Amino acid sequence: MRSTPKKIFDSIWGFAKLIPGLAVIPFADSFATGAWDVMKQRTEVMFTKAKPWNADGYQSINGYTDIREAGLTKFLKTLEESQNEHHKEIILVGHSMGTIIANKILAEHPNIKFSKIIYMGAACSIKDFQVSVIPYLKVHADTQFFNYMLHPVAENLEAYWIVGAGSLLTLIDNIFENQVFENHKTLGKWVNVMNGINFFNVGDSTLKSRIHLRTMKLDKNYPTKHGSFDDSEYSENPNKGFWTENFGK
Repeated sequence: MRSTPKKIFDSIWGFAKLIPGLAVIPFADSFATGAWDVMKQRTEVMFTKAKPWNADGYQSINGYTDIREAGLTKFLKTLEESQNEHHKEIILVGHSMGTIIANKILAEHPNIKFSKIIYMGAACSIKDFQVSVIPYLKVHADTQFFNYMLHPVAENLEAYWIVGAGSLLTLIDNIFENQVFENHKTLGKWVNVMNGINFFNVGDSTLKSRIHLRTMKLDKNYPTKHGSFDDSEYSENPNKGFWTENFGK
């Protein structure tokens, strides 16, 4: 638990970083949104390469498809073949924009068997989760899904001097994306999940029991910033319970 002086300091510090950010938000909206679109486009080209400049090199639709296949798609096909042969356990882990890639893996390669799907600070939308993870879980009855989120206070205290206060997910929700419906908001924020909890009502008690929504504690043993989930300070320290405490239960 945080002490009262620590709470006061965090509030003052967060407000101090908020002031310059608010001044430039109108300008950030004009350039940051475009940059975010480029980043999302890069997740797509991991699966499908840009169209060829000419028609040489292929004689059929299948040939054209082969040319357009990017490295990740080739890898996933090989992975599926290997798993069918060796039956190894595979865990799918996605952090931030990695969850956008993970959703596409689940949607386009549903025959790969993941024992656990772990999302941390998910930048994908709740809707994307609905149309990729949920159908996958319905097919794979033994797969467990974990959605790890920052504590709401930590989410709000994280600030960027240039584009205002809040974590990257807050910026996505408030600036980068045009949020039309509730389920268009990011999956990795606790407040979004709680406000949109009806979207997790999948109507199947067995399926519900395999969806685990967990927020980090607000102390030094757990990530308190969006970029901290993969820090070795948490993942490799046996004295900190980020990975081990109640994990998989």
